[in-house]
Amino acid sequence: DPKPNIAGPNHHQTPTTKPQKGTWNLAMAGSTCLRLVSSTVADDIINFIMPFITGNIQNQDWRAREAAVMAFGSIMDGVSPEGLGTYIQGATPVLITLLQNPNEHPLVKDSTAWTIGRMCMYHPFAIQPEALPQLVESLKQLLGSPSPHICQMGAIAIHNLGAAFESAPSNGESNGLSPFFQPLLEALIAAADREDALESNIRVDAYEAVNRLIQNAAPDVSPVVAAMVPHIIEKLKASFSMQVLTAEDREHQHGLQGLLCGVLQCCSLKLGAEVAPFGDEMLQCYLAVFNVKNAIAHEDAYLAVGALADALEDGFMKYFPTIYPVILSGLQRTEEWQGCKTTVNILGDVCRALGKNLLNQCDEIVRALLTALSDNNLHRNVKPHLLSVFHDLAIAIGGNFERYLHQVMQTILAAASVAIPDEDDEEAIEYLQELRVSVLEAFTGILQGMVEDRKQLALVQYLPSVLNFLERISQDPNRTDELIKEACGVIGDVAWALGPHFRQYAGSPIITEFIKEGKEGGVASQKAASWAEEKVTLVLGAPMG
Repeated sequence: DPKPNIAGPNHHQTPTTKPQKGTWNLAMAGSTCLRLVSSTVADDIINFIMPFITGNIQNQDWRAREAAVMAFGSIMDGVSPEGLGTYIQGATPVLITLLQNPNEHPLVKDSTAWTIGRMCMYHPFAIQPEALPQLVESLKQLLGSPSPHICQMGAIAIHNLGAAFESAPSNGESNGLSPFFQPLLEALIAAADREDALESNIRVDAYEAVNRLIQNAAPDVSPVVAAMVPHIIEKLKASFSMQVLTAEDREHQHGLQGLLCGVLQCCSLKLGAEVAPFGDEMLQCYLAVFNVKNAIAHEDAYLAVGALADALEDGFMKYFPTIYPVILSGLQRTEEWQGCKTTVNILGDVCRALGKNLLNQCDEIVRALLTALSDNNLHRNVKPHLLSVFHDLAIAIGGNFERYLHQVMQTILAAASVAIPDEDDEEAIEYLQELRVSVLEAFTGILQGMVEDRKQLALVQYLPSVLNFLERISQDPNRTDELIKEACGVIGDVAWALGPHFRQYAGSPIITEFIKEGKEGGVASQKAASWAEEKVTLVLGAPMG
């Protein structure tokens, strides 16, 4: 019987113990052990541990209550919704009472907030709808707790509750989160403004919860999101005049600026074209962030710019002359590889938004991309992103890409020939798979872009090299399902775009092999393989064998 040995250590908590993030003690060791046992035996643990939990969760001794609550939270990720659902429904009112009791011991409240957070993460739909208003109110109260750690637990629980609505059923324009959306946002922003917001990571967790709520918000609360944007913009503006006396102050300032850029990024993605009235002020704020030297804040500002481009589409053109020098500079700063990678991804957003409006800058953009790819000192993790952006650029400018075809294809085929010296190096294997996916993505994008202006025949000369690349992939025992999907996509696109010019290759065993393997893969691979089979069959003029 594991109950006394695993859950029992929580009884060793002392009345003077204060919740401290990361503290390792006997209670935490017991909780961790219980989580591992739960993950191993799954629902079989329920009959062993639930009598201990139900027998102690309302015990007069706070240590017993805290032990029961922590034990309940510890098994959340190991058991099934079917096995634990009834117990969650019964325990939710008890947990809410523990949170709302002003005389409850801080450790009990701390563990209760943690348990509710895990409940929201792993079993959100076991919470009865009628319990949700009280639960939300309790979590809001946690954000006002004098204890920074309890406040943080509340923010995390709200984040997890918001995350549950990513796949939640909606009711037309609304979902179960809508009635609580505005009060939760206001409470989280207030928590991020607390004087002790830097303790226990409150500010970061509060803004991350804000972002999650916005991401999964239903259309009926879009006006609330729109009304919040000017408030966040003002906060970002105010951050530039914060009193900065030490290096630590500067770090906190940049951290806040990054978090606020993150909120505006989520608002842009949620509101789409409705964010347009705020575009001018947003961009001015992002440019101000770029003017300070902090790579993390820059990365968040780049992502916010990309979200604004996605939201406004061709309406982003009014801002492009202003932001273009920043993008170009980011591409050229290869020594700051993480910022360079983010810039490349944002360039993809801009390509999709602006299309042929980019033509005047394409010479310079392609030159910067090729220069970065030829830099031997560039961190290898950036190179797949650099290759993939050719997909977006080619689709954006269509047949005009012919101007860059030879140089870019040489670079792509050079990347296709990369091999790893140590086949036991897992990181190198993962990198090679990512690189090969990006090669196929780039080729697909170029082909699709050239088709738009009927210039696809310029790619016929590269077919032998592409087939050789597919042959190398087929010999790789580590090839991923994603790689198989991309390979099938290339085969189908080539057959569709080049038709009779592909016939001499269409019947080769490697084509048949990839289609067969794709049809046995995941859903996306099956779809790509079916597309490839259909187009290859048309080229051959007969069903594939």
